[in-house]
Amino acid sequence: MRICHVTSVHTTFDTRIFHKECRSLHGAGHNVTLIAQADWRQRTVDGIRVIGLPRVATRYGRMRLWRRIVKEVKRLRPDVVHFHDPELLLVAPYLRPAKLIYDCHEPYAETMLSKIWVHPWL
Repeated sequence: MRICHVTSVHTTFDTRIFHKECRSLHGAGHNVTLIAQADWRQRTVDGIRVIGLPRVATRYGRMRLWRRIVKEVKRLRPDVVHFHDPELLLVAPYLRPAKLIYDCHEPYAETMLSKIWVHPWL
C-alpha cells in the first residue's frame, strides 16, 4: 500500500511521525512517503521517501505550503494520506481520492479556544 504522511508543522524526523509511524509502516512492507519541512527537495532515509517543503517560521508561511502539499499528494497518488496538523483539515478535501487519516496529537478542541488568531466559528 502507498502511504503518505504529511505535516506542515512538525520536524522532518519527529519521533512519533518518522521514527514510530513511518518506519513501522515501511517495516511492514508499505511504500511510505513523508512530506515535511526539510532542507532538501527529496531524499530517501531508512527506506522512506522524504519530500522536503521549504522551511517557514509562521502560521501564515505554513498556509503558503498548502498548495505545494496538495500538488505533491496528487502527484504521488497514495492509497492513504495520514496527516498530523489541524490546519490541514482545510485542504483535506483536495487530498482525495486517497483515504484520509487525521492524527490528532494534542487535545485541540480545548486548545483551539485559547488561540486568538483562530476565528470563533472555526
